[in-house]
Amino acid sequence: MSEEKSNEKVLIIQNSNHKNGPRLTMADYGRSVKHFKWWIIGISLACGLVGYLGSNFILNPSREKMTTNIEYSLALNSDENGKPVTYLDGTSYKYSDIISEDNIRGVLAQKDENGNAIWHYDYGSLMNKNAFSIAPKQYSVTTGEDTTTLVDSDTQFIITTTPAAFGGADNARNFLRALVKYEINRASKAIGSYSFDYYLPSTQGTFQTMEFSTMVDQLSNQYKYLSSAYGKVMTKFSGSFVVDGRKISDYYREFTANYTESQFASLSGRLLNDKLVNISSTAEANDKVKEYANLKASYEKDFKEILSSLTTNRALLASLTSIAQPTENIAEQINNLTASIESLQKKKQKMIFELENIGYSVTETETEITVKELPFEDENHNPINTDTYLYKLKNHDEEWIQSCVKFKTDLCVLFSSLDNDTDSASKIYRTAYQTGNYNTIIVTEANMGTLTGHISNMIVAGIGLVGGYLATSFVFAEIYINKPKKDEPETAE
Repeated sequence: MSEEKSNEKVLIIQNSNHKNGPRLTMADYGRSVKHFKWWIIGISLACGLVGYLGSNFILNPSREKMTTNIEYSLALNSDENGKPVTYLDGTSYKYSDIISEDNIRGVLAQKDENGNAIWHYDYGSLMNKNAFSIAPKQYSVTTGEDTTTLVDSDTQFIITTTPAAFGGADNARNFLRALVKYEINRASKAIGSYSFDYYLPSTQGTFQTMEFSTMVDQLSNQYKYLSSAYGKVMTKFSGSFVVDGRKISDYYREFTANYTESQFASLSGRLLNDKLVNISSTAEANDKVKEYANLKASYEKDFKEILSSLTTNRALLASLTSIAQPTENIAEQINNLTASIESLQKKKQKMIFELENIGYSVTETETEITVKELPFEDENHNPINTDTYLYKLKNHDEEWIQSCVKFKTDLCVLFSSLDNDTDSASKIYRTAYQTGNYNTIIVTEANMGTLTGHISNMIVAGIGLVGGYLATSFVFAEIYINKPKKDEPETAE
């Protein structure tokens, strides 16, 4: 019994020593690698493949972003502060339009020459994957001696793209390239429909039916607008810029030779002094008198409504302003009522001026506005108030009617001339924008963007391969040196 216990102890000690037994040598390591080489090679290659696939389908898609620096040199209209606000056709402009839903859907709808869809993405899926974002570039502006502030650029922007939304960076670059081209084409279409017809109606037929005062105002305003527009064109493209074989400055010189400020001032003077009306016969003069009478009746009705509204609004305003501590809602009502009263007053004064200009007298009280036709004779039958339109219409002669006809002819001739010059200036503007790089989007990066967060799939595969080799080779080396040898006894002596 004691002998069995003694043997049991020896075995336990032997096993314990065996666990801490043979140390790994380089020779043993080499023999183990040689012995298990196919296992090691296979497992190492598998680790390398796992690294490659993990990098390509998991790691990089979750990390990659592509940033693209762009600069707009598009044909746009700017506000008084120089900030672009519309395309040339007047549609609203925002710098983010390039990645707007309309633009992205427009690109997605593109087809090749065979009518097949070019892109196979879903708009909703792209948005869910945050395919695009855009932000203005910022630059420093000195605001004091040692103070600077960051200001958003009006023309330079950064687009951030998620390549994973497109299945890779190359696909993302191609789609972004299509978006840039789409936005340029959108601005180009706006250029093609642009015209400087800002004040003039589309046809002379419409122009001829207007009141003389409106016709003179439109011609004068169009002249001033065209003169200013030429200045903008020469500032944008320089006066030496050549369009259809001639410099822009030559076109402008020809334009200024055809018109003068005094020319339009004299039209206003003739209209005011001679009280000319857009008629060409006695019958039309009588019709105009009836038209003015109808206008008077209409305005008398409007005056009653305006006075009633003013009385109501003033009473309500007085009630609200008497509140010692008005709430925010009451303060807003006070502002709205004040604005409404001012608007009604302006409308009323404009109507009174128009009636008095025609030849009516207007008497106003708090509760009533009375409109009467001015008398044309005093108590001694001497003519009075002869410088009104009503007097001229009711007491006209053939000479005055011919003066009206001549004035209308002069205005129509001037309309035709300005209309032609407007078309010419519009064409110059469109052609200048469509020449060179005056309507484009400049992409700073040569390959449509800089990829960040990307790790080479081959590097990750290499790391997996080496890691797999080292791990498996040492594991097999341990197995190799610790497995029992055939010529070794099973137990210690």
